[in-house]
Amino acid sequence: MRYIHSLLSVLLALTTTLTAQDTIRKPTPFDEGYLFIGTDDLLKFKGYAQADFYLPGRESPALSEFAIRRARLAVTGYFQRNFRYMLYGRFDGGSAELNEAFVESRHLPYAKIRIGQFRVPFSLSNLTSSSRLDLINRPLVIDQFSPAGCRNYGVRKSLGRTD
Repeated sequence: MRYIHSLLSVLLALTTTLTAQDTIRKPTPFDEGYLFIGTDDLLKFKGYAQADFYLPGRESPALSEFAIRRARLAVTGYFQRNFRYMLYGRFDGGSAELNEAFVESRHLPYAKIRIGQFRVPFSLSNLTSSSRLDLINRPLVIDQFSPAGCRNYGVRKSLGRTD
């Protein structure tokens, strides 16, 4: 009897894991950004800004200054459950630039195909958002050796689970 109970527990855990892989993770109200949720669609707006402030010492002739170091705005989501998209803009130094724009197909359970402009997977520091860095700048070595801008146009196929 104990053997049957253990076997049923394993089968139940396995079936819930397999069904969870086929679905898009539904966001919660505590996720970052402003969300619009449909039956098979998701639209998410998010953004952030990082500021610098410099206050010189009493003997310094320099003036204090305040600057917006980084400002980002992103629109991301899913369309018809099998397509993921992202538009990511940066607003630094008084200019606007489209940083990333891609569409990703998730039709195959073992691969994702991404088309557009996106980050080059050079290093973990390169793939980490600047909003999640411990320090305000990336390591100097990464800035010197990473590809120019760390973003490029192209097609990328990633193997592995697509959930």
